[in-house]
Amino acid sequence: MFGVLSLVNLYTQVPSGSGYGFDLSLTATGLVLLPISLGSLTANRTASALVSRFGPYKVLPVGSLVVTADLLMLALWRDHVAVLALGAFLLGAGVGAAYAVMPLLIVRHVPPSETSSATSFNQVLRTVGGSVGSAAVSAVLLAHTPAGGNVPEGSAYTTALLVTAGAAFLGFVVAVVLPPGRRSAAAAVEPAVTRRPARQARTPEVTSGIVRRDPRR
Repeated sequence: MFGVLSLVNLYTQVPSGSGYGFDLSLTATGLVLLPISLGSLTANRTASALVSRFGPYKVLPVGSLVVTADLLMLALWRDHVAVLALGAFLLGAGVGAAYAVMPLLIVRHVPPSETSSATSFNQVLRTVGGSVGSAAVSAVLLAHTPAGGNVPEGSAYTTALLVTAGAAFLGFVVAVVLPPGRRSAAAAVEPAVTRRPARQARTPEVTSGIVRRDPRR
């Protein structure tokens, strides 16, 4: 996600004299990226219906597959601003679907006492992924920038998009291959020791202030 945001952001602002790009301003670039929010909002509502019918284990790989198809489309066809806007929408839809089911999967697979820690760790991994994705895209663009130049070659964006598409497809494969075993809360808690109920002591029967003892004692 962060890699594509960097690519679309840079690609739309490249001067048209470079043979590609649209020479857009920062405001116009923000409008091109705006459909990401719309796609994410749509995916959240759609994912809820899909989870109710198919379960979260099938929705997660679908989100990765949508992102993969979106990146392949942008790698092969990005000659119009409308295509970039469509790519931003599909990116938001795929990522939004994955984000919608991730907390549910975390809750199902960890004990209740570790839910907050697992959710926080997921946020940390998301931040680390953003840093790695942006750094990887920057490295690809720098490797395809001529010496002394400020603008990378057009093929640099194709390579970077294909690399990110491969990463998204790897996420799809992992989501499909990993077994959907569910760790129940009962398995996470130590089994309770079943004790036989202790004998209740017989209490003397009291009637009108007179203590009557059990004749069987």
